[in-house]
Amino acid sequence: MFAESLIRSSGLTETFGTVTLEAMASGLPLVAYDYAAAGQYVRHGKNGLLAGYGRTDDFTAMAGELAARHSDNPEAFRTIGRNTRLTAESLDWKHVVRQLEALMFAIT
Repeated sequence: MFAESLIRSSGLTETFGTVTLEAMASGLPLVAYDYAAAGQYVRHGKNGLLAGYGRTDDFTAMAGELAARHSDNPEAFRTIGRNTRLTAESLDWKHVVRQLEALMFAIT
């Protein structure tokens, strides 16, 4: 079923983006706004599609584009899903701690 094949996070107020990371961990292609976690971790066209923050027309068009890829080019659709999973796998605690340490050392 296609509805279970992608995630579209339409919220504008989620402060970090748990839905984004959960979708990525599930290996699902996603459409999100270029904001918060999605803006930090989604690479447009590689592991998801990003619409400008608050650009609902673009967001809707990209959801349609992703749906078209599902039916017209299933391998490209699956590749995006695999890439989302690989991104999520790289965000383990070691990665988070390294980022935090780098930020802390940058301000000292």
